[in-house]
Amino acid sequence: MNKKYHPGLLFLSETKNKKSVLQGIQVDLGYDSLFTVEPHGLSGGLALLCMDEFQVNVIFSNNRMIDVEAVVDGNKVFITFVYGDPVQDRRELVWERLTRFAINRHGPWFMIGDFNEISGHHEKQGGRRRSDASFLPFNQMLNDCGMLEFPCSGNQLSWVGRRNHSQVRCRLDRAIGNEDWHDSFPHSNVQYLRMCEEIPAVVQDGWTSSLPTDANIMTRITSVRRALGRWRSQNDHNAEKHITDLKERLDSLYSDDGATSEEISEATKDLHEALKSEELFWKQKKQGLMASRRRPKLKILPRSDQTTTGKKPHYQTN
Repeated sequence: MNKKYHPGLLFLSETKNKKSVLQGIQVDLGYDSLFTVEPHGLSGGLALLCMDEFQVNVIFSNNRMIDVEAVVDGNKVFITFVYGDPVQDRRELVWERLTRFAINRHGPWFMIGDFNEISGHHEKQGGRRRSDASFLPFNQMLNDCGMLEFPCSGNQLSWVGRRNHSQVRCRLDRAIGNEDWHDSFPHSNVQYLRMCEEIPAVVQDGWTSSLPTDANIMTRITSVRRALGRWRSQNDHNAEKHITDLKERLDSLYSDDGATSEEISEATKDLHEALKSEELFWKQKKQGLMASRRRPKLKILPRSDQTTTGKKPHYQTN
């Protein structure tokens, strides 16, 4: 993902690792600087990786946010990277801190992250229905901070988990900006990346669906493999259609006298990435089939029985 999108700032939440470990990631990804908030035991932890061109200066940080001053296209801006509290009763402390920032803040301001909250029923599918009043504190904070939505593409219901044996999807991840940001960067937009939100749900379904509560780990692994196989079979057609659509778009651009070289270059890049992704899949599948024929012996070591409850994405600003 980093190689494809080249984000100048990369925010990670729930790192669960100390700075010494994250410094290795910084070097591997080629970032100039790293700022971290240490995890508490085996949970939490934040990291912000930066390129020098953004001249990032950290103003405030705690276990729920990193607030910085930076320079984007010659403009002094404020960016707050947020990881909302998973405990609902403690979220208002996060909203209070953000609201306090707004009191003396002037100029372009941008927030991005996993807020662990939604603004209304329209941002949730499945699960128990919440009271309308439960959305008020979050919406009040957005209003007090003057935050406005950006145009979005992709599936906004970016978190997938299970509650009481039913699938739940929510828009916990978002990027928003104040009026000054929209004026300074009118072409800002948000893209929710495909795949990231789907695979955790497929694994979750495979791990728990239609299995007895005392199912052993090998049974669950087999179930997950079958679920991933079904998911891939269902998406093969979509992948082929996507490649066909990209080829048709590139052909139409070549035949359009008004098409710019930038449009043609971008369409060519998109087609190349799609073909590369498909080639990698079939290569890995072939390797997997060859490995299965060798029938390797497996040794399973005991470990705690844990299942994934949902995804926690990376956030980026381009």
